[in-house]
Amino acid sequence: GVSLYVSGGRIGMGLGAAFSTFLVTNWGLESIPIAGLMGLALGLPYFFIAPEITSPSTRVPMNFMDTMGSLAGLYRPLIVMWLVNVCRTTVTMLVGTYMPLYVVTAGGSIGAGGRSITLFLFAAAMGGIYGGHLSDRIGRRTVMIVATLLGTPVLGVTFLMPAPLDTIFLMLSGAILYSSMGVSVAYAQEVAPENRALVSSLMLGVVWFVGSMIAIGVGALGDIWGILTVLPITIVVFGGLGAVISFWLPKLDKN
Repeated sequence: GVSLYVSGGRIGMGLGAAFSTFLVTNWGLESIPIAGLMGLALGLPYFFIAPEITSPSTRVPMNFMDTMGSLAGLYRPLIVMWLVNVCRTTVTMLVGTYMPLYVVTAGGSIGAGGRSITLFLFAAAMGGIYGGHLSDRIGRRTVMIVATLLGTPVLGVTFLMPAPLDTIFLMLSGAILYSSMGVSVAYAQEVAPENRALVSSLMLGVVWFVGSMIAIGVGALGDIWGILTVLPITIVVFGGLGAVISFWLPKLDKN
């Protein structure tokens, strides 16, 4: 269920990339805001037509300090999970942000750059859904370790392959890396069941913020040494670090 939820975001980003590529190749960068306005026009009505979901609870609300105190004894496993997620998310954000630029810098067209990220995100959505399904059967920890270990090497091969093989490996890497996205949230909720909302925000919102800040730094390095050099190196560094840390992920009864 969580994987279906987060995969919706990947599909939306993939559609946005495809539509933006169409606009840019036909009417230039100035047409990009049109895509944003159309997204708002399509999305806002759902706030009014979506069914209301009520979830009555008998739990006594806790203040922030009580909530943090209830996590005593869980900081170590949560930190390990968070670090693995930061590394994986940084890799996917770097691809999503700089792969089109990489393709264009390497001699490809703007359309080719846009298609690359569109296909990457669509494959990511499919991988995310199947990763959630798989984790219900073989365990969250196993899926996260395998995704971290395999995703970066497959992505690394992408930079070495000629077209169209590079696109195939890029899509495969997206499916593998994103297979653990929803899994990481469900995993954290099982580690800290009394604080599901808090740990979900740590594994999604906070992780995305940190990954975005790292992406800004990578962009600055790309301006100095070139994105063709910086992007593959930083992907390998963060992906490799996440793979190493993943072996310290906590073991649960069903994981």
